[in-house]
Amino acid sequence: MVRLGEIGELFFKGGVIMYPLLLCSIISLAVFIERVLFLSNKTSNGKFLNQAMDALSNGERIKALNLAQESQGDCAHMVASCLQLPYQAAELESILETQTTLMVETYEDRLDVLSTIITMAPLLGLLGTIIGMISSFKILDVRSGQPFAITGGIAEALIATAFGLTVALFSLVLYGILKRKIASLNKQLVQCCLALQTAKRG
Repeated sequence: MVRLGEIGELFFKGGVIMYPLLLCSIISLAVFIERVLFLSNKTSNGKFLNQAMDALSNGERIKALNLAQESQGDCAHMVASCLQLPYQAAELESILETQTTLMVETYEDRLDVLSTIITMAPLLGLLGTIIGMISSFKILDVRSGQPFAITGGIAEALIATAFGLTVALFSLVLYGILKRKIASLNKQLVQCCLALQTAKRG
């Protein structure tokens, strides 16, 4: 098992490029935590969804409205707002589509930051390796007859590439988790929209 001291030693051997890579990893984690908290507040619980869908399918709009007003999440807010206003069927479809689009856009806020880090981190790592290799060749020029100097320098330079790939993979996992959560929320919104349109036509 690699100890923290060894990790710290590897970090400093990686060169100055390790600091922006560390910043990238911190930003990725911060974005992930913020998005998880944000999306959690937007999620309607399964109990509400089941009860509200049943009420709407049975034409019990008052019951569905009461359930929505007592619940949290975007689906609950959508149901409550649509049932309180006298929309016509044609208007409702357009309104629901607009609301859903805007909600999904808010869900995906800051995901572009993770996407950028996923692309940028390996490139930063490669840049660090190239800088390290250039320094190693300079060492070889100065210390002619000592080839071990360049091999040791290259080994240290490769640390930056390894760290860059690690940051990219870490960010990719976080990105995938968030995309799956957003897909689940989007599915809830679609179910609510279909139920509301059916209820208004009933």
